[in-house]
Amino acid sequence: MRKKSDIQIKIFKGSHKEMGAQQGRACVDIIKHSHSMLATSPELKAIKPFFLPTGLFLKLAKMKMWGDFAAGIKKDSPRQHARLEGIAEGAGEGMKHMIFLQSMEIEMAKTHFIGGACSAAAVASERSASGEPIIIKNFDYPEFFSPTHLVRMDVPSDGYRVLAATNAPLAGSHDSINEHGLSITYNYGYGQDASSNSVPMTMALQDTLEKCKTTAEAIVFLRKSKYNGCALWMICDAQGDLRSVEISKTMVDERKPKEGVIAHTNHYLTERLAKVDVPPSAVYSRTNVPALRGKRCRESSEVRLARLEELLSKQQKFSEEDLIRIFSDHGADGIGSDNTVCRHSDYFCTTLSVILYPASKKFKVLYGHPCEYEYAEFAF
Repeated sequence: MRKKSDIQIKIFKGSHKEMGAQQGRACVDIIKHSHSMLATSPELKAIKPFFLPTGLFLKLAKMKMWGDFAAGIKKDSPRQHARLEGIAEGAGEGMKHMIFLQSMEIEMAKTHFIGGACSAAAVASERSASGEPIIIKNFDYPEFFSPTHLVRMDVPSDGYRVLAATNAPLAGSHDSINEHGLSITYNYGYGQDASSNSVPMTMALQDTLEKCKTTAEAIVFLRKSKYNGCALWMICDAQGDLRSVEISKTMVDERKPKEGVIAHTNHYLTERLAKVDVPPSAVYSRTNVPALRGKRCRESSEVRLARLEELLSKQQKFSEEDLIRIFSDHGADGIGSDNTVCRHSDYFCTTLSVILYPASKKFKVLYGHPCEYEYAEFAF
């Protein structure tokens, strides 16, 4: 028997700065707590030189991230920069700290911090028992980030309404649907090409949903955007145009469903982007967190994708219950691990899961493991 999800949605309205100020006030406690979360995180301990005091290291890191990202975000994502100013104001924080928190998304996806995180799948309308397309995704991340989870509805004065799963300090979002049904989920990618841009992928995703109605529009918008980061986006619109979009720092490519079903984890499958992917033999180094050192970087991603494709190949039509069962899967031996679709490990765990219905514009979400909790439903 799964437990009920007790998720309270926050609704923010107005200009981007006004929505940010509302978010900052609503999430002030967790944003304030982010200082101590950073100072004690295993990621910081892994990269901090042993001779530097933690406070000094963080101060220097924030100065560097400010120089690397602040001006670029303001120039290339002005709406989300304004929102970030509002979050800082509402939470009583400085912009250097807020820029630093946004930059962690990019820094944690670098080679020595590869976020082998998240699994996603989608079925087109012809393979869905309900007759409409469905996207489902498990958000896998270090568990100590879980208190920052936030479900919000944005009602901007100059853009489309968005239902979003995000984190309290973020201007952007990672799994969202807009009022027209355009739905996007975001998995980390491993791309090794370089970018001089500054906009985190969560901000690029939020901008896309505030401005686009269809999958085709979203891909065109993304190709023109200036972002920094690597990702695999699952995109579908209300008309059922479903794609897996692979994004490196310099390229965008896409895959369409095969026989109405598609899945991805964290490594690229298109020919062009596979050339800039982390090599299959690469292992986590000693500069990574202790739980990952010595493991092959792509192991979990490859095993999870193979298991998803195996399970998705076993039936013709999929109900929501079928997809939940697949995303609660603990492998052939029934024991949850770092390599199972529903992840249970000392580091990466499934800490949130979403189901998106683009045609009926429904958004379902749970905090924790889908094997343990029920989804809460929200709609426009």
